[in-house]
Amino acid sequence: MTIFSPPPKELRIERFESVSKALTIDLVSGFITSALVAPIVATIDKCIIANASGREPIEQGLKRFGHMFLTNPMQFARQKFFFPVFCIFAGTYSVANMVETLCIVNGNPPALPKFLTSSAINITLCAWKDSLFTQWYGVVKPKPIPNLSYALFGLRDSMTVGTSFIAPPLVSPFLQSEPLNLSKKTADLSCQIVLPCLVQFVSTPVHLISLDLYNHPGSSIKEHWGMVKKNYWKSAVGRVVRTLPGFGFGGIANRHIRVEMNHAVHNCVCAKKCDHVH
Repeated sequence: MTIFSPPPKELRIERFESVSKALTIDLVSGFITSALVAPIVATIDKCIIANASGREPIEQGLKRFGHMFLTNPMQFARQKFFFPVFCIFAGTYSVANMVETLCIVNGNPPALPKFLTSSAINITLCAWKDSLFTQWYGVVKPKPIPNLSYALFGLRDSMTVGTSFIAPPLVSPFLQSEPLNLSKKTADLSCQIVLPCLVQFVSTPVHLISLDLYNHPGSSIKEHWGMVKKNYWKSAVGRVVRTLPGFGFGGIANRHIRVEMNHAVHNCVCAKKCDHVH
C-alpha cells in the first residue's frame, strides 16, 4: 500500500476474463489480511483505552486477551471489540486494492485515488470504532461523543495515514543519498514501516486527550495534560506495536495474498483454455 510504488507487473488485469474477477480477489485479499492483523490491533486498542479510563492495566489486558486468542480463537472473535477493528482493515485494504485495480484498467495512475479513498474509509471507520470503544470502556455512563473528540480522532488517524502514504516518497530519496546510500527498495521499505510508527509518539497525546474529553469533560487543561503524562509511554508504545501489523506487516501480507491469488486464477484460466483446445 505504498504511494511510491508503481502498479506491480504481477498484478496484470488483462490476465482476467472480466474485471469482476480481479475485484473479487481484491476484496478477498483485504478480508484475509484483516483476519490476520485485526486480532493483534483489536487487543492493543481495547487495552489502551481500558488503561486510559482506569478500568484495567494494559499489561493485564494484553495477557488476558492474548491468552484467549491463543487458546480459544472463536471466543476471541466473539468479543465485541474485535468486529469494529476487523471492519477497519477489511474496508481499508479492500478499497485500496479495488481502486488500484480500477485505475490500472482505465490507464490512470493509482497513487492519489488510492490514498484519498483509503484515507476516507480508514478515518471514517476509525471514528466509528473509537466512538464505540469510548462508550463501551469509558468510566462514565454512555453519552454522545464530544465534537472535539471526533475532530481529534480524525487528526490522529490523518497523521498515521499521511505518514503511510504521503511521507515515504518524500523521505525515501534522502535515505538513498549521502551519507546512508541505501538502495531504493531498502529505503522505501524502511520509510513504510518506520514513519507510521514514529508518528505515534506525536499522535498519542491527541489520542489520550480525545478520550479524556469524554471521560472527564470538566477537567482543566492541566488535568488533561497530567493524564497524558501518566499514560503516555504505555499508550505510545502500544500504538507503535499496533501500527506495525496494521501498516507494515499487513501491507506486505495483503500484497502477497493478492499476487498469489492473481497467479492461481490466471493458471486456472489457462488450464481451462488448454483443456478446451484439446
